[in-house]
Amino acid sequence: MLLEPLRALAREKADELQRISKVVSAAIGTTFSVQISTGDYRLSDELMTDRPPDAPQLIVATPESFDAILRNPEYSDWVSTIRAVCVDEAHLISSPRRGPTLEYVVTTLLSLNAPPRIALLSASMGEFSEAQQWLSPCEVLSVTDRVPSLRKHVAAVGADEDVNTIVIDAVAEQLKHNPDASVLVFVYRTDSAESLANALSQSFSSVCPGERATAYHSRMSAEGRERIRQSFLAKQCRCVVTTTALAMGVNLPATHVIVRDVTFPGAGRLPINDILQMIGRAGRGNCTGTSLIVCRENDPWDLAELSQAVRQEPKPHLVSALCRPSSRPEATDSAETIASLVANLLSRSRESGLTESEIRNFFEHSLGRK
Repeated sequence: MLLEPLRALAREKADELQRISKVVSAAIGTTFSVQISTGDYRLSDELMTDRPPDAPQLIVATPESFDAILRNPEYSDWVSTIRAVCVDEAHLISSPRRGPTLEYVVTTLLSLNAPPRIALLSASMGEFSEAQQWLSPCEVLSVTDRVPSLRKHVAAVGADEDVNTIVIDAVAEQLKHNPDASVLVFVYRTDSAESLANALSQSFSSVCPGERATAYHSRMSAEGRERIRQSFLAKQCRCVVTTTALAMGVNLPATHVIVRDVTFPGAGRLPINDILQMIGRAGRGNCTGTSLIVCRENDPWDLAELSQAVRQEPKPHLVSALCRPSSRPEATDSAETIASLVANLLSRSRESGLTESEIRNFFEHSLGRK
């Protein structure tokens, strides 16, 4: 089972794995099928109360979908056949919003009489000694070299300068002189994505005829986003303007990435980890990636501080969202969160219930067990 944080990403990975399934099957000497289970999809031609399949399957799901499967005791035989679970974007375990469910899912697996092999994947993970103890015995594979390499730039924009003009000039310069260039521009708001894409397309008519820019955001249909994604990958449209909210879910590798907005109105500055996630989209194949982060004079980010953070790339520690220090502004009410997890746990036991000892035993398998 492969767990992806977003339905769009799960769909994308399922399609990608389906395309290479014959090659992989030939390499390992076993034919397998690819299935998907998210809020939009169910396992085709199969019920989880059915007899577990004889043929190997690779199932792509969201943590929330898998959580719903684990909560139903009627699916226990099916769950017991899972031999390996790969958790993509595993650093989200520390997220106040997504973390508790993801941690609950992994804890449930660790609590099984015969736990499957579990792999956590992340490009945004700092200190993870607690996670090592949690998954013990645990092997750590660390890759520090980035291929292809990434050039990072931070641009200071004065109060009297128009940020859109700077972005338009930067994009046009690349598309005009580099036929292999493709550019992603990240902005904060959906309407900004639309307006900037229109402005870019208008400027291209005189600077680089035949080029156009397209907006990509959550208000579009899944089919519409997929059309844009395929067009961008095929270089039929070489510039996409997307919202920062889609930075994790949109898999659009580009040669150049521009982050226009590093401040969220009403919410303060964009966390450095989110900025690094965005610029990490730059670089395709053997082509070096180039990123540009725009820092305006009135941004809460200090130019020197932002430049240093981009250069050093600090990564957050992998800790449980259940025991996030109260000094953090995004801390959740852990008592309320744990209560909901206990309710989930009880729903699996149905009428038989659980003793306090059994509940404690479950949480002793969690990352936030302390």
